[in-house]
Amino acid sequence: LGLGERFEEVELMYEAADKILGHLVKVTPSSKVVGDLALHLVAVNADPKEFAENPQSFDIP
Repeated sequence: LGLGERFEEVELMYEAADKILGHLVKVTPSSKVVGDLALHLVAVNADPKEFAENPQSFDIP
């Protein structure tokens, strides 16, 4: 994904994605979902508030 230079953004987006998804219990499958969402949102320069309000307007994998 080429996001190594944006690690701090990924950390902040992980926190936002966790909140959006309802603070899931972190076991391997659920933590991967939160992480994958965070990575994707950073990669497309998404605003987490906008995603939370209107997720259907985003093309997520």
